[in-house]
Amino acid sequence: MLIEVVSGALLLALVYLAVRVAVLSGVAGTGMVKERYLLVVAHPDDECMFFGPFLSKATEHRKSVKIGEVEPVVVVMCTSGGRGGDRCVRKREAKKAVEEIGAAVVFLEEEDGELDAKKSTVEKIKKIHRETGRTRIVTFDAGGVSGHPDHKACFEISRKVCREVGDGYLYALSSISLVEKYWVGPLGAKGEVVLKNSIRQSVACRRQMGQYKSQLLWFRYAYIAFSTYMDVNVFRKVMG
Repeated sequence: MLIEVVSGALLLALVYLAVRVAVLSGVAGTGMVKERYLLVVAHPDDECMFFGPFLSKATEHRKSVKIGEVEPVVVVMCTSGGRGGDRCVRKREAKKAVEEIGAAVVFLEEEDGELDAKKSTVEKIKKIHRETGRTRIVTFDAGGVSGHPDHKACFEISRKVCREVGDGYLYALSSISLVEKYWVGPLGAKGEVVLKNSIRQSVACRRQMGQYKSQLLWFRYAYIAFSTYMDVNVFRKVMG
């Protein structure tokens, strides 16, 4: 009986992988312009879970941050994820994960679960934007991808920052349906920028989540295995 169950599970996994590869092979990537990006996320591990293809393309020629060199991506983590575990542990994991791919990370220390587009938060990000010489802002869209209130707040915060810096460019990660998210990928892949990981990059994105050991509960493993956000990112240009 056990052998039959395992065999059936393996067969389903093979079918799933075959469908995934076939569908994603039809998604045409647009590439991306070399700029200095500011990625605004809510929690440590958001950058791995949702923006893997973006980070793969933006940092693909870098292995580590070098002193005196401008990072292609600065990741702003608005909270330290206190509701999902120990803040210090999560910050330590995030710093290692982000710097390992050649990006930099800044923590705002806003309250997890209560993030909003208040003036003080917007001013902090405007300062980071100015001091690091960023030219593009990347974040979640108004739907927050997963619907998380803090993700939605990232969009509102980023939109205010763009308006107030005057010459800002804002790109939002498109929310997709559950079927697209966990099965076939973004159908039609409609957006100004479509970033598609190679097989090697998709594996690397999933391995990167291993840095967040404090977050690796059973449902995280399911997400890592099945989420198409680790394979394809579709962005819509909101401002600029």
